[in-house]
Amino acid sequence: MAFGQSTDCLLGVWRRYGTAGRRVTPILQLDISSGDARTVYQGEGIRSGGGLSATPDGRKLIFTENALKTPYPFYNQLSLIDLAQGDAVPLRRAGAQTSALGWHANGVGIYARVQEDTADESHIEYLTVEGVRREIRSLRGAEQVFFSKDGRKVGWITQSGAQTDLRTGIVDDVGNVRLVGARTSLREEAKSEFAQGERRRLRWGSPDGTSGSGLLVLPIEYVPGQMYPLIVLVHGGPQGIRGDQALFPLYVPLMFDYWAAKGYAVLAPNYRSDGSAGWAAIEKARAEGSAFERDFEDIMSGVDEVIRLGIADPHHMGIAGHSWGGIATNWIVTHTNRFKAAIIYEGHADNSLWWGMRGSPNMSVEWMYGGPPWAR
Repeated sequence: MAFGQSTDCLLGVWRRYGTAGRRVTPILQLDISSGDARTVYQGEGIRSGGGLSATPDGRKLIFTENALKTPYPFYNQLSLIDLAQGDAVPLRRAGAQTSALGWHANGVGIYARVQEDTADESHIEYLTVEGVRREIRSLRGAEQVFFSKDGRKVGWITQSGAQTDLRTGIVDDVGNVRLVGARTSLREEAKSEFAQGERRRLRWGSPDGTSGSGLLVLPIEYVPGQMYPLIVLVHGGPQGIRGDQALFPLYVPLMFDYWAAKGYAVLAPNYRSDGSAGWAAIEKARAEGSAFERDFEDIMSGVDEVIRLGIADPHHMGIAGHSWGGIATNWIVTHTNRFKAAIIYEGHADNSLWWGMRGSPNMSVEWMYGGPPWAR
C-alpha cells in the first residue's frame, strides 16, 4: 500500500492477487470530504511502493510501473495519469531503476532518480512527456532529495564516510537547481578521527564473458605489494541492489572502514541477479536455469581479480551475506572450500521454507528460477 495526495483527494495503490497468483494493482482516488473512492487506473505492473506524486495543481499523477511487464522488480518506468481522464502515458524508460522525487512548478517536468542498466551509481534527471531528459548535475551524489510542494525549492543530503552534508537549492524556470546553502554535520577538526580505507571500483570478467563489478575497500594502512586477508560481503535483494549496499540493513559506510582498520581488504561484489550485468545476462541465466551458478561465478571471479591484483591473500578469506546474500553465501560455501569462515544473516539454507513466507507467492523468485524452489 502506498499513498499520495492531490488537492482534495487521497491517492492510494493497493496490491492484490488475482487468479493464478497474478498481481493486480489499482490506483484509487479517495475524496477526503465525501469518502467516495474510484479507480483511476489499474494494471499488473504498478509497484505497490507506488512512488505516487501529484502535480502542484492536483490534476496529474506520476507513478512507478514495471517497464518489462515481468515479475522481476526494479526495471521501472514512470507513467503519467490525467486524473480527469484516467489515461496513462509512459515516460521514456530512464533506466533499470527509476523513481519519482517531485514535480517542477510548471506541472510538466518531473524529477526522477535514475540508475541506468549496468551502472554502479544513480543520478537525478529532469524528465517530461515530450522527451526532455536532462541530468541535474548540481544534485550529483545526493542520497536523499526532497522537493517543496510548490516545486520551487529542494533539499538534499550527501554523505562521504563520516561526513554528512545537508544542502538546499532553488529551482529555476527550466528545471535547473542552484545551490544556495550547505551545512556539514561534523566539524572539520573531527574528520581526522575517522580514518577510511581507499575505495576502488573494480571490473572483471566471468567465465561466460559477462562483465562483473564491485566495490573494493583497501586496508587503511595499505602497502602496495603486500597481501591482506579478504572479507567478501554479499548484498541481499537480490534485484535492484548493488555491492555498496552489502551492509543492509545498517547502511553505514564506516562498517567497511571498521574492517579496513583491522587490516582487512573488503570486497562488495555485484552479481547478475541484481541487474548490474544488464537485462540480457538475467534472461540468459533464467533460460538456462542457472542463476545460482552464474551468481557464484560472478562473485568468485571478483575474488580472483582481487587476488590477481596482489591485494588478497588467497589462504585467508572469509565471506558474509545478508538476506538473499546469506542464501548466496550458503550456496557458495557448499560449492567451494576457499573460504576459512562464513556468516549468514537473515538468510535461509532451504529456499522452499522461504517461499511464500509473506502470505503470497514470491512471484519474482518463481519467475527467475522457473517455478517454486521444490520444483527446480
